[in-house]
Amino acid sequence: MSEIRKAAIRVGDVVETRKKHPCGSSQWEVTRTGADIKMKCLGCGRLVMLDRETFLKRRKKIITEGPLPEAPDMTYYAPAADPGESLNAYVTPDAP
Repeated sequence: MSEIRKAAIRVGDVVETRKKHPCGSSQWEVTRTGADIKMKCLGCGRLVMLDRETFLKRRKKIITEGPLPEAPDMTYYAPAADPGESLNAYVTPDAP
């Protein structure tokens, strides 16, 4: 991982920060992403939230990448066409 991903931050990423935490560790695990990034110190377990811009400035490198997000489940329940039919009929859209 020679190049740091600029905006792609995944839950489960383990990152190294430029400055060490007071506990002595500089490794953090990302636990939530969005406008703010929530991360957990791997030394003491402290949870910290930073806005995305501050997080990107303080991040030095990605040690391990988190898993890729899964695609949403495309299975849904279809309404019964006949009142006597079961309402729990699975319908999966056909792939193009």
